[in-house]
Amino acid sequence: MLSNFVYLLQGKSNPWPIVHIALFRPEIPPNTGNIARLAVGMGSALHIVGQPAFSLSESAVRRAGLDYW
Repeated sequence: MLSNFVYLLQGKSNPWPIVHIALFRPEIPPNTGNIARLAVGMGSALHIVGQPAFSLSESAVRRAGLDYW
C-alpha cells in the first residue's frame, strides 16, 4: 500500500484515508464548510452523522459557501 505522500505526488487521492472526521448533527453551515475544506486539504474522509440542522438544498449550500461540495 502506498503512503499518503506518494499518492499526493502522483496527483491521486488516497483511497484509504488515515484520518476520518465525523460531525454529529452539525448546526452551523460555515463551520461545516470550514471542516469540509480542512478534510479535503488533509485528504481525510468527512462523515456527517444524523440530520444537519441546516438545509442541504443547492441554494442554501451555495449561500453557506459550500458550493464546491
